Amino acid sequence: MAIEKKRMNHNLIDTLKYFDATLICQLFDELGASLPRTVRIEALRTTLAPVVKAKREAIHAKETKDDEEIKSLSQLDNFGLWTETQLEDWFLSAKDNSLYETFIVDFWTRVLAWLDEKAVDEALLESFVAKAATEHAFDALPDFKRLSTETFGCFYDESGTLEGLDYQTFRNSMREIGQMALMVRIAKKYGLTLSRTMNKTHMRTTMKTLLEQCRQLTETLSAEIDAASINELETLATKYKLPLKSYLTKIDMADLVVLHVRLKDKPHKKTLKAVKKTEPHTDLIERLDRLENMISRLEKRFDADQDTPAKQKTGEAIPRPSRSVLLDVVAGMFIFFLFIGLISYFLDGLTPFNALNNLFNRVTYREYGLMELYHTVIDFIIRG
Repeated sequence: MAIEKKRMNHNLIDTLKYFDATLICQLFDELGASLPRTVRIEALRTTLAPVVKAKREAIHAKETKDDEEIKSLSQLDNFGLWTETQLEDWFLSAKDNSLYETFIVDFWTRVLAWLDEKAVDEALLESFVAKAATEHAFDALPDFKRLSTETFGCFYDESGTLEGLDYQTFRNSMREIGQMALMVRIAKKYGLTLSRTMNKTHMRTTMKTLLEQCRQLTETLSAEIDAASINELETLATKYKLPLKSYLTKIDMADLVVLHVRLKDKPHKKTLKAVKKTEPHTDLIERLDRLENMISRLEKRFDADQDTPAKQKTGEAIPRPSRSVLLDVVAGMFIFFLFIGLISYFLDGLTPFNALNNLFNRVTYREYGLMELYHTVIDFIIRG
């Protein structure tokens, strides 16, 4: 089965690697998929790792090094701190078609693995790829720069991350190996216009953007910002704890971008449209078996508790609650979790089917934590 799956993915990749940005966006939209940015970044990093290592070792092996090589080593020695933008820059400067194809194949291998993990319907994926193959002449790999720019919105930064790094590591990266020009480009990539020297227009725009994200921007404050001088804008930035100044260092810029991204940081809610259907009867039987096991474990727990101080004191066994009582307790708590969970999932914008399915997964696959709660309730019923 694994061999057949690998063969199928290989055949898909033979076509997918020629997809340009438009087709990639259409495919992801068809599947309802938005992938973590780390899927792409890890493909970039993995492909570049041996090349960077060879370059670093070659420079280290030289007895004498010129200024450019010394500067290059500071970058190469900190490969783990490279941002997505820096990885892309290396690819563009390398101009190596074989390296690019290695990346494309690795990228699609990771994408297919991610889609498989999310149980995306393979038939829909294969249908889209087959249709694209008949409508397009695939004779060259897509332009890397356009691919990077135009598919930016197809990926999302996982919570607490930026450019494939957590916030603190990103800040460290800018301090250790980042350049001012790089920081300006990353800011623009994420929707902020920053420069070393900020004029009033840029300061006002940036301040309003950040305050609006903080939900602190009012009409009165907006008018005050519009009328403020450079010095007054810096005073307002200090008042509202914004790292905004008329003269920015690259660390100031990093802090502003991190703040901007962090304020937009929300749980990713896009729901896959094409999920493989599971056999409902088999799935239901498995879930009922789990509930049956819960009841049996509760009965065993009660039997184990017969030798308790309460029994030792009275010399009488505590009557075991009937199986129907135990079932009622479990069912009641299950319905309670169902009700609360459905409300939370609906608020997250899921369809009724997906909400119910996700909730069943949460309840049945985390039964250990629930069992602890059940035990507490049963103890309360038994011991009064």
